[in-house]
Amino acid sequence: MKPLKILICPLNWGLGHATRCIPIIRYLLQQGCEPIIATDGRAAQLLKTEFPHLQHLHLTGYDLQFPNSQQNLAIILAKQLPKIFYRIVQEHQELQQIITKYGIQCVISDNRYGCWTKKCPTVFMTHQIFVRLPPPLSVIQPLLWRLNRWFLQRYDHVWIPDEANATINLSGELSHPQAQQSLPRNCQYIGILSRFEPPDEGEKGLAKQYDITVLLSGVEPQRTELENILLEQLQHYPVPKRILFVRGITETNSRQNITPQIMFIDHLNSEELRAVLLQSDIIITRSGYTTLMDLVQLNKTALLIPTPQQTEQEYLATYLQNQQLFVSTSQSNVDLAQSIAKLINWQRPFFANTEKQTFSKNIQELLKQLV
Repeated sequence: MKPLKILICPLNWGLGHATRCIPIIRYLLQQGCEPIIATDGRAAQLLKTEFPHLQHLHLTGYDLQFPNSQQNLAIILAKQLPKIFYRIVQEHQELQQIITKYGIQCVISDNRYGCWTKKCPTVFMTHQIFVRLPPPLSVIQPLLWRLNRWFLQRYDHVWIPDEANATINLSGELSHPQAQQSLPRNCQYIGILSRFEPPDEGEKGLAKQYDITVLLSGVEPQRTELENILLEQLQHYPVPKRILFVRGITETNSRQNITPQIMFIDHLNSEELRAVLLQSDIIITRSGYTTLMDLVQLNKTALLIPTPQQTEQEYLATYLQNQQLFVSTSQSNVDLAQSIAKLINWQRPFFANTEKQTFSKNIQELLKQLV
């Protein structure tokens, strides 16, 4: 039999949507399938680095413009709504052509709303079933829910990378129904999804190589703004530390020492980043959902600094601090000396999820439909 051709379509919005597709692509390869990757921008560059031997196609992205911390995200995104819907229609049309040209037998989309089709089974992957809007737009929340539900129902399956447990989970109200809410029938929880293997007994005692690791990612200009804020404070940190910045820039591969204590690395592959995180005493990062899953998989905590005005990240940072899994602070009030002292003394429970990496069962069920 010829290998099944599975099209993987992650959204190019930060690096999280691409990185959480990595374990899915690996598993498909183990099952003898032929994954084909279709995306653009930094997401495409990252996956080309991870899977240089696979076929990579360009799929037009949404090309959104994002504000700096002084501008209003809600207003800027609202002005771009016509472009967003146009790009969704455009990617839907491009997808039909790709399916026909390359003989695609299944599509797995990570948050790309136009990647549904009647030509073959489709999967939509998201941790935001119940999308949260910033306060100026909260009045249209019910309308957005109906619109989101309409899109989700275009797909045969909706995969939620989280635990089904209503009280012990990572996404909280983003994917777990509250009063008067219900999941669409095609939704399935697939457990924590990470590109990393959990640490084995030998790795738990690894000597620390870095006192502080700053893990950056996300859209510009906010990524650069946070980098500058943290660099300024860490250069004047009261106690000399060995500090590593992983900048989340895939276009280049520069490595340089900014000071004798501070090193900048543009990008690390999955194996290198796993080793760095396991050998880091303190981790500072955005509260992007994929990063959170990776940290939980490695049983690591971190100082979370959500992207300003990105309601999802702000909610996750607050929710997970209340769950005592992470410490959080806002970008406008960063005081690293105070936050790091709090993190060092943080007594957190182990996230005892029993369904790590159970997505393989969902993929097996999907593949059975294709044979």
